[in-house]
Amino acid sequence: MLARLRRAPLLMALVCLVVVITLNAVYYVHFRTSLIDNQKVQMNVLFNSVRTAIETTAAGEKLVEDMVGENLRTASIAALYKLDPDIDKVTNEELVELSETLNIAGITLFKQTEDDIVGLKSSDPKEINVSSKGWDTYYKAFQQMLDLKPVDVGIGQTFPYYWSGPKDTSTTNQTSVDKWGYYYDGTTNYIIDPFVHDTHMAQYYEEAGVDRTIQKLVDYNEEMSLEISVLNPDKLLGIDTEIGTADYWFSERLVLFGDYRTQDPDELYYARKAIDTMQPVYYTTVSNGRHVFKSFNPLDIDYLKFSRDRPPLLIEISTDYTKLQASLDRQLNQSILFIAVSTVIAILIIGLYLAMIRKLRERVALSVQEAYVGNIDSLFHRVREQRHDYNNHLAAIHAMATMGKFAELKEYTKALVGDVKWTNDRVDIGIPAVGGLIHAKIAQAESLRIAFEQHFSNMEHLEFGAVKATDLVKILSNLIDNAFDSTKKLKDPGDRMVKVTGIVLANQVQFKVMNTGEHIAPELHRKLFERGYSTKERNKHAGLGLHIVKSLVASYKGSIHIENIDGGVEFTVMIPVGLRDRGAAVG
Repeated sequence: MLARLRRAPLLMALVCLVVVITLNAVYYVHFRTSLIDNQKVQMNVLFNSVRTAIETTAAGEKLVEDMVGENLRTASIAALYKLDPDIDKVTNEELVELSETLNIAGITLFKQTEDDIVGLKSSDPKEINVSSKGWDTYYKAFQQMLDLKPVDVGIGQTFPYYWSGPKDTSTTNQTSVDKWGYYYDGTTNYIIDPFVHDTHMAQYYEEAGVDRTIQKLVDYNEEMSLEISVLNPDKLLGIDTEIGTADYWFSERLVLFGDYRTQDPDELYYARKAIDTMQPVYYTTVSNGRHVFKSFNPLDIDYLKFSRDRPPLLIEISTDYTKLQASLDRQLNQSILFIAVSTVIAILIIGLYLAMIRKLRERVALSVQEAYVGNIDSLFHRVREQRHDYNNHLAAIHAMATMGKFAELKEYTKALVGDVKWTNDRVDIGIPAVGGLIHAKIAQAESLRIAFEQHFSNMEHLEFGAVKATDLVKILSNLIDNAFDSTKKLKDPGDRMVKVTGIVLANQVQFKVMNTGEHIAPELHRKLFERGYSTKERNKHAGLGLHIVKSLVASYKGSIHIENIDGGVEFTVMIPVGLRDRGAAVG
């Protein structure tokens, strides 16, 4: 019996040690899973911030590029009236002079041959006799234009007799990224192609473009060793496309925005999985000898594509996994330390118990059961106390880790999107494209010292199968620009005001744009919408803005009218539309 009593402390020590080790192992696994899940949550929130920033910035970039495209259309129309309709009677010298007059990089005239469409005349010698047969989407657009059909190739801007593709690398000058416009209305035997270099838009991209936005996000998260990039999935996955067979083309680069350095052997599998599931994927890998935590997130923005058939772009986000591993290592060390301390305490207890047994050997028969029970209770009590303290310690660590990370994220989010959130709070429209336009017009109004008011309601119920967001932007932007032009004539800035309202009434969307200023004579109401008519100076306006509005409204079988009101003029546009939820959108 005495031998069994002597073995009992050793058995209890082993049991306690196994229990402590098991509990610590379970907690370590739980801590590791929680830490990784927390990192995923942070990266997902970061992705949403990146996506929002990129969508907003891309909308601004598209607005700038569309403005350049519209300016090229104006240049095309000017060239149409200036040049002889027969390409044989046009000289390259004329095109050089006309390019300088229109303040564009150059003009090329394309003519159809038996099996090609060739640039026969140009202000740029490199463009002369350039073939467009291998330009795929551009060549299809030329064929549609020559057939006097509206261009429908899935990308670019389309107007009557005009199409402009996205900026891309020049075939004749691989160091230049250009934007071209193409015009053909059948009155000439050639397509008019004015173009500008990317330097016309470079300043905007440098100050407010997607690359600049990504760089700011990386700078704000310097402690995470963060990398963010927007990747071309066709190049990443090796998919053949019709657009840009040459690697040097702007549209064919792997990294569209940002900086991609953490390439790894598993990226093709996870990138394909993200595209197939349209869900973010996360994984750990080794890249360039560094352990990283990485994610791919699909980003479907048509403006950033160079073909409508291309898969969605991918946002790649990676962080330094060694920092995450360092937290795990600290927790493991703390667990090992706790086990060691618990083991030492258990050994001390065992030693004390054995010493007590030796002293009481002569009374072992009478007191052994009492001593056994008392010491076992003491041991469990001590373990329970330690476990209680240990749970408090774990809770504190978990709380600090969790709350600490989100606090940093909150500070980061506050610093990154404080201005954007402030703006979004002011312009809660429900349509990102229209919201982006109003954001821009608010800034423009402030620079012109014009009081600008806006109110939109029920816009989120619009069904864009009937009315495209791009058309709404064109209608509103031209009406607001017209209002700015009218009210800024007032000498006293305190009298300048433009007010924009939009509301969905039953199955119609109504826009009102009011400006203070002079009334418009009733006999001029109809003429304002004629092509080329303008009350402004010819060197500033082409008289196309209100004509574009009228054409777009007419294409949707809508109506537009002008009303002289007290102190100004109000334009009202009504367009029949479909609704996502008719019961929710009532006037």
